[in-house]
Amino acid sequence: CHYDLVHNVYSQIRGWKRFLLWDPIYSDCLYPYPVSHPMDRCAKPDLERPDFQKFPRLKAAHCWEAVLGPGDALVLPAGW
Repeated sequence: CHYDLVHNVYSQIRGWKRFLLWDPIYSDCLYPYPVSHPMDRCAKPDLERPDFQKFPRLKAAHCWEAVLGPGDALVLPAGW
């Protein structure tokens, strides 16, 4: 899981791609690495299989799922 500092458009040409999207207001709930860390802008926990005991704030972070197929596009604002 990561976010970019610039706006992006993801275009799916073939096959399928699944996105899990969190509003930037939940960034603290995703336990990001510090800015100086090599994995900054990434979440520490496994967001597919969250460990709520180790990362309890994850429970407060609501996400959206987007599944793109051939010909679909997804606009990702900076920070998402």
